[in-house]
Amino acid sequence: MTKARTDMTKPIQIRMGGYGPSTTCFSRALKFVGDRLVAEFGSDVDVKYVWNIMEFGYRAEDILWLVESGVLTLGYQSSSYLTDRIPELGMVDLPFLFRDNEAARAAMDGKLGKLLAEKVEERTNYRVVGWFENGFRHISNRVREIRKPADLKGMRSSIACVSRKPSAPSIAARACSLLEKKNGRSTMPSSGTRSVR
Repeated sequence: MTKARTDMTKPIQIRMGGYGPSTTCFSRALKFVGDRLVAEFGSDVDVKYVWNIMEFGYRAEDILWLVESGVLTLGYQSSSYLTDRIPELGMVDLPFLFRDNEAARAAMDGKLGKLLAEKVEERTNYRVVGWFENGFRHISNRVREIRKPADLKGMRSSIACVSRKPSAPSIAARACSLLEKKNGRSTMPSSGTRSVR
């Protein structure tokens, strides 16, 4: 600690927030970060938490502007809320991208995570301090277990192809388009669902 910091009378205010109760793994991770800051800097920091911003009338995605504007110092957010600004983040939402949890964690702790953090920091005023895991994207059904794309053959599935920016095609729509090209026919019925045959 430098002399200048020690001589300060007011501690640095650090406000961390999320959109879930204090018992979630995300909130517990915030607490872990806060505890480490207090252990390292002691009374030079004042760490407080807003566990669930939705209890104050905010939406989950409001965490973005709450951090950008400085209301919160640090927050966690699903990558999907940033895909309009950083489309590359959408790739981690695709199913079958990683073979297992270990491969996913290795990628996010390695080159992929570094690349995505660089993209976020180039296009926003955020600094990525780490990646949280919210589990693999999965496909639920009552027909059979899905382990690989071929297991979808003959099944019908609905995919929400929603983008925060209407002019930007969603990653899911692009993935469906790739399937259509591979199969040589359209898989998009007019109902808005996608059939994989």
